[in-house]
Amino acid sequence: MPKALDRQTNRYIISELCKKVFWPWIGDTCFDWSVVALTFYCAAILNHPIGYFLALFVIGNRQHALTILGHDGTHCTIHKNRKVNDWLSDIMTLFPIGLSTSGYRKLHGQHHAHLNTGNDPELMHRSSKAPQWDLPITFGKIIRLAAKDIIGYSLSDYWMIVRHSKPRTKRTYLYMILMHTFFLSICIYAHAIWIAGLWYFSLVTTFMMYFRLRTWLEHQGDEFTHRLKLNWFERLIVAPHNVEYHYEHHSYPGASYKNLNKVRNLLPEDPTITIRELLNKYKNSTPIKSGTPTRSLS
Repeated sequence: MPKALDRQTNRYIISELCKKVFWPWIGDTCFDWSVVALTFYCAAILNHPIGYFLALFVIGNRQHALTILGHDGTHCTIHKNRKVNDWLSDIMTLFPIGLSTSGYRKLHGQHHAHLNTGNDPELMHRSSKAPQWDLPITFGKIIRLAAKDIIGYSLSDYWMIVRHSKPRTKRTYLYMILMHTFFLSICIYAHAIWIAGLWYFSLVTTFMMYFRLRTWLEHQGDEFTHRLKLNWFERLIVAPHNVEYHYEHHSYPGASYKNLNKVRNLLPEDPTITIRELLNKYKNSTPIKSGTPTRSLS
């Protein structure tokens, strides 16, 4: 658990590092969509089952990255106008994933408010999926579970997230349906329904695989959250857009993803650990059942 900072440092984080990051967010979102578009193009040029299979991993990876940017939208770090913030987050990141900013904000807000307690929705989810999240666990077992995701093992998990992330108004569902209908219509008109197939199949397979792997980096078995130091490859695969700074995010949820590294420099009290050290911690952990609270309700 992070210690309290002096007033001056705390004021600096709130006033400077919690500022909106409209243009950087737009740039990162456009980059992710450019990678998706390029992947579709390369798959079409290659026109081979291996190409389509490999495309699933790239598309799922960028779907995961877009969700991270949408997560920032739920914390209103994109634009000072809430409606503009949510509209951008919905249209550019979360609607294509099957989620909404207002819906995910409600679910995720409960996670922040009740972190690692019996009321934390993430712990409730893991409890319902026992024994997948039991500790101790080896790296090999984590990889085997992730491999199952490629054949749809976490389809029910995806549906659970969608079902519990109900938007603020039913009208939001209409907008989301219209977007997906337009997308499908364009694919059909262009005789490229395979593009829609790759997108939606990735959502319930490789996207959930990356989601699972990233989840292991956050709170499992910890009272607060793990404080990680990742290399560039690890960030590319499981921690896009500074999501590795999850410790800092929970310390200052209003700080934008672009500034979380600066927040880390101001929170020196807890050491960082590598993924290898975290996996060793999991392997040698005392028995902890899936979804067991690590903090008491207060």
